[in-house]
Amino acid sequence: MSQRAKPLAVIALVAMSLLLTAATARAQENEAEKLYRAMAKKVQDAKSLRVISEGEADFGSGNLSIFKGSAQLSKGNKVRIEFDFKPRAKDKDKGSNFLLICNGRQAITVETHAPPSKAGPADPTMRQILTSMFVRGSFMLSLFIGYPAPGAASFDAEKEFPAADFKFAGKERLWGREIQIIEYTFGFGLPKKIKVKLWIDPKTSFPLKRELRPEDRRIGFLRETYTGFAVDVEFGAKVFELSR
Repeated sequence: MSQRAKPLAVIALVAMSLLLTAATARAQENEAEKLYRAMAKKVQDAKSLRVISEGEADFGSGNLSIFKGSAQLSKGNKVRIEFDFKPRAKDKDKGSNFLLICNGRQAITVETHAPPSKAGPADPTMRQILTSMFVRGSFMLSLFIGYPAPGAASFDAEKEFPAADFKFAGKERLWGREIQIIEYTFGFGLPKKIKVKLWIDPKTSFPLKRELRPEDRRIGFLRETYTGFAVDVEFGAKVFELSR
């Protein structure tokens, strides 16, 4: 090989290496997104869903709270979501509670530090919206988002909460199983995206843990573990009764 040809060969090898690296990264992104989409389909296709969670969160105030929550959703736009919060630090705040119930036609919310509310017309896409929130982030987001006005004809999750930037982030052994970790981002009506790390069981497509950190770090973070997750479960009639 001539002295002139050697640099060209080196450049060609470097270029080929970069192309292979980029192709590998794209393949991993595609596989990570496939795993996420499989989880999403499992949740969205379920006739009913029960999620029990616990974790910790900072909603931007700098005060860390621990929480326990449950979400029960069923066909007919029926929803019951509950969260109990307790401050991590010892202060005068005894904690707070949040409850959302929808019987399919009417809905009511009850909060510790809010005036008593009355049942009103339910958004016909409420379950769809809440399911989309969970697929991308957490049911906890229901505390901060404004639902479309009652009577909204449809809801496009891919438009309202677009998820992107999928990639693998290693593996971890949890509860005797090897769990895949993926990372992605999604939009949520904020100037900056929310970064998510999600632990998924590749055999069941069930989510096990999740961390949410907005790119704007002033907003805080959320970390939760799903201690209970079940699809197509039967609920008693009283679960979705409007109560206070």
